[in-house]
Amino acid sequence: MPAITKIGVSNISGGTLANGQVSNVIVNGAPINVKGDGPHVGHGIGIHAAPMSTVDSSSTVKAGGKFVIREGDNANCGHPHVAGSGDTNAG
Repeated sequence: MPAITKIGVSNISGGTLANGQVSNVIVNGAPINVKGDGPHVGHGIGIHAAPMSTVDSSSTVKAGGKFVIREGDNANCGHPHVAGSGDTNAG
């Protein structure tokens, strides 16, 4: 199962995840990343300037009523989320 991604720790092509919606679910000391989070720190121009976690996610695991984002799930810019938790996973 893929690792859960975290706000302020995980990233999309080098742009750190930011602006999370669920602050009361903590994974390894950081808020969990859920579908709809962002905009995240940019890593280029155009759609890469403010990517959002809105494309892929778990279809079975939710936090705060929103589907969680895992390593390998794509952001709206087409890049995958990386650097997830070392010990918290979701299907």
